[in-house]
Amino acid sequence: MLLHMPVSAAILPPPALEIQGVKIVTSVDGIGSITYDSELQWSLSNEILGANLFPVTDPQSPNDYIWVIGEEPPLNDNGEVQSHITYSEDTQANMGIISYRKTSEVTTEPLAGAQYNVWNERMITFTGIDAGTLLSSEDMTMYNVGTCTLPTLSTCPFLCCDCMVNPAFCSRIETGSNLDMSRVAAYLAGGFRNVNEVGDSEPYPPIPSVDGPALAKYTVQVTEMGQGKPSFGTVSTYLKISELDSDADPSNPSGIDPQKDLMQRMEVSEIRSIKGDIDLFDYHITYESKISQDSCCGS
Repeated sequence: MLLHMPVSAAILPPPALEIQGVKIVTSVDGIGSITYDSELQWSLSNEILGANLFPVTDPQSPNDYIWVIGEEPPLNDNGEVQSHITYSEDTQANMGIISYRKTSEVTTEPLAGAQYNVWNERMITFTGIDAGTLLSSEDMTMYNVGTCTLPTLSTCPFLCCDCMVNPAFCSRIETGSNLDMSRVAAYLAGGFRNVNEVGDSEPYPPIPSVDGPALAKYTVQVTEMGQGKPSFGTVSTYLKISELDSDADPSNPSGIDPQKDLMQRMEVSEIRSIKGDIDLFDYHITYESKISQDSCCGS
């Protein structure tokens, strides 16, 4: 299955002041049992997480202002965007011959094109001894939210030139897989792009750029162990997408209620599974969410 779904909503936050990069490579060949657990949680905002900063007039000096801290939620209505990512893997190979390769990469800098800030790639072969089995689950989620943002967001001067605001949005994608196999050859890979360049750093919160989309990709391939020797067991995958985009009224942006005035609502939910001898199970997802560059107000 190939699902490519362009959506006109998500605006990604710029990177934090410090850039981090992590790469982990794991290789295992053996006979017996292994356990592998992995978990990632990453949240990013163009303002601050868990609170809001607001400028107010300084009572001691009416010509100046001071910053005060407000509660969150809700997000800062001056144009805050956030991205939240989670990833987890739980693999247990019990009594068998196993070959396991995994590469995990995380970079917090903005990336050009179809590159991913979070990427995990696995190759697994397993043959159980007696009642030996491989149990492996993988789950990944990207949740992007934002209030209405100002239009000066792109390095391209022809985009959104006449609009007062881009609409508020709430965008979520969840996907993953489960393997319960006594014999398997599998390739699994997936990742997210969730960081953009800053559009304008002068105001507060800084205005993020709309030049890059939120991206997600996930692949599950289970094939024969060899000619005439299929994999055996159960493979399942799932996908959930939720997309909410508020209305946008250039003549009256303050009159929009992002909770009620929607111009788009989309929900996707599916599960795929197979059990028994498996010659081929091939599942691919690609996802893209962004402000459309073919229209001024992101539709």
